[in-house]
Amino acid sequence: MTFPDHTATLSTGRRVALPLRCQASLAGALFAADWQSLRRAVPDDLTPVRFGARTGGVVVAGVSYSKAGDFEPYDELAVIVPVARRTVGGVPLLDGGLGGYVLALPVTTEESRRMGREIWGYPKTVADVEVRRDAAASTESSTQVKASDTWHVELREDGERALTLSVRGAKPHTRETTLDSYTRHEGRLWRTPVEILGPVGVGVGRGKVSLDVGTGRLASRITRLGVGRPLGRFAGRIRARVQAGSAVD
Repeated sequence: MTFPDHTATLSTGRRVALPLRCQASLAGALFAADWQSLRRAVPDDLTPVRFGARTGGVVVAGVSYSKAGDFEPYDELAVIVPVARRTVGGVPLLDGGLGGYVLALPVTTEESRRMGREIWGYPKTVADVEVRRDAAASTESSTQVKASDTWHVELREDGERALTLSVRGAKPHTRETTLDSYTRHEGRLWRTPVEILGPVGVGVGRGKVSLDVGTGRLASRITRLGVGRPLGRFAGRIRARVQAGSAVD
């Protein structure tokens, strides 16, 4: 799939070439959550995907950008609800517009916050986010993803620990896909395709993931969603192209 190039201008006058070309390391997990709570958290024109009769999902992931256009590197924490635009009983149809609704997206730089909010409507806030990898001893390149790696993500808000996430790697395979992210932007539902390419390991969650929720606004929000056991995990290093996106009719 190809998309036209585009240039967006921020309120500061800074011009951003789109699609935004990125390189990043990421690690995260899919957690079970209360479906009714998710239903209240996402717009009416999206439906949380069901993983059980009363269960939906929440993805919590850390992303460390070594490149994001010509912006300085930054880290972010993403909280995303798997959703679809067309479902039967919460199960997506084959052409159901499957994607993720972005609930929260703390980042480490003001410029990234402004870019995300003004171009795509991403609910970015500035916070203290750290994404790091404990790589197993190896003679291989430090950038090479390995199943033996352990990833750690920490979020602090107003000086308080809000969340810590640890994810054990899985055997990486090169993956190429396009994922749709959904936000509210300019009063409308907004869909942004994100093209992803790179080695990513995917595995089950049990025994390989830990999530410790602390205090603060985001921690309280995650608690209200009834986030529970891990259903799956992922970690890797990717190249991505974030498209301009468009309003959903």
